[in-house]
Amino acid sequence: MNPPIKALGVSRGIGSTESTYSSLLAPSALSTCIFRRYIVPERKTLSSEATPMIPRRSRLSAARIKITPALHVAWLPFWIPFWLPFWLPFLLLLCWLPLWAGCGGSTPSHPAVGRTLGNLPLVSLSNPPRRTPSFTGRVTLLNFWGTWCPPCRRELPGLVRLADRLRSEPAFQLVAVSCGGSIPEDMAELSAATTAFLAESLNSVQRTAIDPWADPDGRTRQIFSTSFGFNAFPTTYLVGPDATVRQVWVGYRSRDEADIARAIVGLLKEVETLKEVETLKEVETLKEVETLKEVETLKEVETLKPAPPAPVPADR
Repeated sequence: MNPPIKALGVSRGIGSTESTYSSLLAPSALSTCIFRRYIVPERKTLSSEATPMIPRRSRLSAARIKITPALHVAWLPFWIPFWLPFWLPFLLLLCWLPLWAGCGGSTPSHPAVGRTLGNLPLVSLSNPPRRTPSFTGRVTLLNFWGTWCPPCRRELPGLVRLADRLRSEPAFQLVAVSCGGSIPEDMAELSAATTAFLAESLNSVQRTAIDPWADPDGRTRQIFSTSFGFNAFPTTYLVGPDATVRQVWVGYRSRDEADIARAIVGLLKEVETLKEVETLKEVETLKEVETLKEVETLKEVETLKPAPPAPVPADR
């Protein structure tokens, strides 16, 4: 018979299978009861007399094979603390992927990207006689929102803070269209609800950075629903200086504000580049005009020069 091996103060000889497994895997009264229920009945087949030609490691493997499914279920609470740290990152990744894929964010493949905006039938809630905003020559952030929409109420203050930081940039404008729950809109009710929300969510300085607009008869929403893929609140369109839609954000995520800010800065640089190109073109045009003027002046000088005297015929 092989001599017993001492480990952790427990005899690990052939006849000590119960104490060895109990001490190494689940040192508790519950595990001892479990092993006595499922391991002890097999001790006759695992003894050295019953299997004299099987090495000790093979006999232990045989003991593992004979463990019933019920024992695996009973072991599960004891093994969770060991495998959970290894699988936790993968579980978190699986939980995060649906949020990353389906909860808003910029959508470069949105059907509105690349389409051109024209004049929209919008009305200013703070100054009704004000002209409809123009989308040509400026970077525009067009947002459809509503005071009844919880994601909209979380998103709009961030957009207003962004507009407040860009207040000194004349090439940027925020067009926030406040939408009620009915078409046509009850303008008095919509104006009161919008004003109350802005007063509650923004400070006095930030409120001056936004001029809320309204879509009284729903025509703007109909246009965007048909041609620009508008089907949810909130939806934000980033429009370039050429009046084409560059990016679209559907829904709300906390990181969208940073993404929108980076996209706006990129378009503002594009506007500056266009202005520099236009300035260079103007300079070249002025140079051409000056050159033409110089040529015309030279022609006039040549014209004003006195004609040379006619040659006097020689006397014969």
